[in-house]
Amino acid sequence: MDNFLKTFTFFWKKFGISSEDSKEKALKKQTLTIISFLICIAGIIWGLMYFFMGVKLNKEFYLTAIFPFAYSFLVGVSLIFFYFQKNFNFFLRIELLLILLLPFLAQLSLGGFASSGVVIIWALLCPMGALMFKGIKEFRFWFIVYISLIAILIYFDTDAVSNASSRDLIISEGIKLLFFGMNIIAVSTIALSTTLYFLNEQRNEKEKNVELLELSRKNELQINIQKKEIVDSITYAKNIQDSILPDLSLVDNYFDDYFVLFKPKDIVSGDFYWLYKKEDILYFAVSDCTGHGVPGAMVSVVCSNALNLSILDNANSKPSEILNKTRELIIRRFSRPELEIKDGMDISLCALNLKTKEIQWAGANNPLWVIRSGTSKVEAIQADQQPIGVYVTNDPFNNHHLQLNKGDSVYLFSDGFTDQFGGEKGKKYKSANFKRFLLSIADKDMDTQHNLLSEEFNRWKGDLEQIDDVCIMGVRI
Repeated sequence: MDNFLKTFTFFWKKFGISSEDSKEKALKKQTLTIISFLICIAGIIWGLMYFFMGVKLNKEFYLTAIFPFAYSFLVGVSLIFFYFQKNFNFFLRIELLLILLLPFLAQLSLGGFASSGVVIIWALLCPMGALMFKGIKEFRFWFIVYISLIAILIYFDTDAVSNASSRDLIISEGIKLLFFGMNIIAVSTIALSTTLYFLNEQRNEKEKNVELLELSRKNELQINIQKKEIVDSITYAKNIQDSILPDLSLVDNYFDDYFVLFKPKDIVSGDFYWLYKKEDILYFAVSDCTGHGVPGAMVSVVCSNALNLSILDNANSKPSEILNKTRELIIRRFSRPELEIKDGMDISLCALNLKTKEIQWAGANNPLWVIRSGTSKVEAIQADQQPIGVYVTNDPFNNHHLQLNKGDSVYLFSDGFTDQFGGEKGKKYKSANFKRFLLSIADKDMDTQHNLLSEEFNRWKGDLEQIDDVCIMGVRI
């Protein structure tokens, strides 16, 4: 019996409910299904009683038995339709119409309020259902119809008072009282029990929501605490990363006009700029390590350290030699048999002779751009198309020589600026636009160029998310 009840409860709680229904709508469907099922059972019981009264008392009761049987049949059909179609509004209006009309017709067939045991009381479930399931507007309509039908029954019942039918004489006071009590008790039981169920489910749902809200608040508090701890840790990591980056005030000793535009995507960055002076040679670079955020920052520490170790080796003075050695150190550092780590960096590395203004340069994927004084074109020195790290080939990096003159400008950069999505169509900025913009501001001093580049980046990005770290270094000889 328990298993049957569990199966039945599970079945009607899913009856006519779709995955798209809200919890409130699902509860309304469940409640309406219960009401329809209970009235359907009551219709069968009432129909059988009228039928047997037709056998025992008067054949005219057969006509009255048709109405509850018809109600049960039509409700059964509508339940099947509702189960497959899941159309709540159509099902509700069919149920409201049936529960309103059939008691009315049954009472008409029995002759009046007294002889029918006030069977019209069943129709009261119609406006009650409209109020419960659809609201006050729907309730008003069905209540007016209900009152109108009551008025019609009173009119016809009044006609029967002075000219009672033979059926009124056949029906005893005991039977009238029996049906009156059954109608009142059945309607009251269905109305109160379904209302109680509906309110109880709403209360349970409210309690669940309160519990979920409280749990959500606790989780949110815990998440905020954890988030603060993570942010504090990352902020501390940023301080460590900042301490590794060169002090830009030292650059003032070598350049009168320069800028570094540094925009990490997150608190810490996978991009970094690098500076080292060795005798009369000033080395400076912009590097773009694999990833961004915390992973990128961790790789940047390894790569920055590898650069420092490479340049300390007196055998390495050319940028190409430094990159070859750096690649060797990084591959060795990340070579773990149990791990497949292919992290590394792209880099643009310059070695400027402060006396002769001759520059040597080597690059891994990232180019060097030069704008000569008094010209309006970009001289692009292409990098070797391989990273500093594990790659399909490990060809030696090429070394390039350029003679610079006073007023010439050089630019080193990662791909964060050119790869940023934005503009009216949400497209990448791209190298061509970057080149045009640099040419348009090339006559400005480097501080102004820094500000204009920052404004251009923010303008292009708009409300979109920054997708990568940005690092640009500009130096005027």
